[in-house]
Amino acid sequence: MLYLNGDASKEWIPVASGTDLVPRHVFHGCLPGQELAIWRADDGFVNIWQNRCLHRGVRLTIGTNDGAQLRCQYHGWCYANRTGSCTYIPAHPGDSPAPTLTNRTFPSIEKYGLVWTTLADQPPVPAIEALENHVTVPLRAVSVNASMQTVCNQLQHRAKRFDEFGPANDSQIEVMSSGPMHVEVRQFADLPDASLTFFIQPVDEDRSVIRGVLSGDQALAEPLPLLRFFSSALNEMRDHIESDGLTVFRDTEKISDCPGKITKPVKPSNYLRAPSTQMLKVRVSKKRQEAYGVVALELSPIKGMLPGAQPGAHIDICLPGKHAAQYSLVNGPAETGRYLIGVKREEAGGGVSRHIHDELQQGDEVEISFPKNRFPLRRDAVNTVLIAGGIGITPILSMAKTLSHVNLDFVLHYFVRSEGHTAFASEVSAFEQNANLHVGLSVGHTQDQVSEILEKCDPTTQIYVCGPPPMLDMVQCVSKEQGISEKMVHTEYFENPNTIDLGIAFRVVLSRSNKVLAIPQGKTILQVLQENDIDVPSSCEQGACGTCVVKVLLGNPVHQDVCLTEIEKQQGNWIATCVSRSSSDELILDI
Repeated sequence: MLYLNGDASKEWIPVASGTDLVPRHVFHGCLPGQELAIWRADDGFVNIWQNRCLHRGVRLTIGTNDGAQLRCQYHGWCYANRTGSCTYIPAHPGDSPAPTLTNRTFPSIEKYGLVWTTLADQPPVPAIEALENHVTVPLRAVSVNASMQTVCNQLQHRAKRFDEFGPANDSQIEVMSSGPMHVEVRQFADLPDASLTFFIQPVDEDRSVIRGVLSGDQALAEPLPLLRFFSSALNEMRDHIESDGLTVFRDTEKISDCPGKITKPVKPSNYLRAPSTQMLKVRVSKKRQEAYGVVALELSPIKGMLPGAQPGAHIDICLPGKHAAQYSLVNGPAETGRYLIGVKREEAGGGVSRHIHDELQQGDEVEISFPKNRFPLRRDAVNTVLIAGGIGITPILSMAKTLSHVNLDFVLHYFVRSEGHTAFASEVSAFEQNANLHVGLSVGHTQDQVSEILEKCDPTTQIYVCGPPPMLDMVQCVSKEQGISEKMVHTEYFENPNTIDLGIAFRVVLSRSNKVLAIPQGKTILQVLQENDIDVPSSCEQGACGTCVVKVLLGNPVHQDVCLTEIEKQQGNWIATCVSRSSSDELILDI
């Protein structure tokens, strides 16, 4: 059966055989007017992407498939499995790539031994009666220098004469049905159940690929003779089509005039992409007790795919009638099908963690934000030290998974009150000699241990720390005492321990619109901006996450946050709009 009914842009089109997608390989495929990079991740997911790096347009088919992401060979940009989102830019190792840096992706399914994609918005999956509920084996694909319509017509005509090209178990081949776009041929005699279905993959106006699928349980008991026969027969058919079939249609009929016309690809919508202020609905696919006072949630997409995220990223969880709460993603680079978070029960605060522990059930739907990242991981360091305390293991574990995946040296130190307070213990222990668990240490012993850890760091070691504020303050103090550059120590606070003073009134000037806004006592810059319908991304609104930080062009900010480094605060070029103030009468902001 030749199968491509109607407009090709509205159908599923076969673009590869499953056997083309060998492990850690990138297959070069085609759609009309579109080159494709097709690769299978280690989790089995088949990615079909536009075959170009977003940076300089280099073909991704010459890139490296590491099983969880694709790496461009030119400048090393990395793109995540499933989403195609950029996860790392070597030229900017300290920055998290913008969420809009996402390669164009296409839907994919595997059926009948072939890999299919479509330019439409998920049309019905092809169902071929002759192939359903049978063992199937794809034939070797044959490329033909002829239009799709030419190949369709010539294949219908010449399939009746397959037996001219050589014997096939002394059976005759009969055309069972034919039409403008389909041909089914079948073996009889000693192979009564053998059936062959042809699909035509359009490449451009004058190129097509014939993809045949052989079915029949008895026929495929010993498929090699049939595969050899049809390989030879299709080669002969290609030669016939190219020698005289092209001339039949090239001058009299253009592909755009045929029922199977090719149109420009439409933008696919098989994954979720949203600005930072938009919320996404996800489903709680799993909920489990992870440690004392900590539950783990697996959040799966309700529709499409989840946006990509880098190590160190967090999401907001928003519950009706409650403030949003921020939770770091525990995902490694190979875990792109769902988000994994750890939630510690907090009796204080807005009540989100209590609701998650007491009320939220597996199968419930919740709203989350697009991933945000103010705690990005550099991958250009020879050595990396990861230090976590309590629930601070969540972003640190994501970093450890990433460093392990790309074979970079690191050591992980995890401080907990007791073994029962060890969250994600099995995942931590998987790093074996790279992971060190410190249980039940006093404050003094913890400081001694941290001092010993940092003494072993050379000047090029990158240090990442996440945990309770006193622990982070301790690490920063010890690192200063040992002469470690502040640029090498990266911290993430889950809360801001500072007392916020909103008693200073001042003005802000928005340089891009020349608006002047008064910031009265008792209100933050962020609140006034939101009241005036000025969109500034925000998340924790307590000066911890850094989402609302904007550039200061002129003025003297008074910093009350914990997201900016001491160097950044001294430079005075940035301000956390949710908590910080101004000692000058006016601040000019780059908004």
